[in-house]
Amino acid sequence: MPVPANCAYCGAGMNLPDSAAGKRVRCPSCDAVNVIYANAGGGYRLGTEGDEVATIASASPSAAPGRAAMSPEPRPVASAVRKPSGGGDGTTIFVLGLLSIILCQILGPIAWIMGNSHRAACRRAGVEPDGLATGGWVMGIIATGILAFSFIIILFVLVLGMAGAAAQ
Repeated sequence: MPVPANCAYCGAGMNLPDSAAGKRVRCPSCDAVNVIYANAGGGYRLGTEGDEVATIASASPSAAPGRAAMSPEPRPVASAVRKPSGGGDGTTIFVLGLLSIILCQILGPIAWIMGNSHRAACRRAGVEPDGLATGGWVMGIIATGILAFSFIIILFVLVLGMAGAAAQ
């Protein structure tokens, strides 16, 4: 009979088989790997690798008087790294940003847009964007500025050329 449990990273619910204690399971929502811990009072809870949150069994007849039963909820783990879904890979954004600076400025807006969506996905997941993605995002912004400046210069030269031709 499947046992319900919630992901330690995003809180999504999932059903675990009866013999799941001590194994690892990947969350279908956030793609994080959870370790399955057996609760003393039965059932399971999902935690992170090395998570040593003590679980307290539900109150039993032998429980100390005056103590309320506590729920075995895991505490949030600050060192948990969650992979953001969507928004592009940091390496791809960095390569596009670098190519936009060195080779072809038309890739700049693409790196800028992909960097923005990656940063938004990281904010939704509650993690900092990686350095590669941030570097690619910045290079995309710079390359887009160079591209806009180039267009302005080309337009200026064309207007001067037309004015010079009309004057003759």
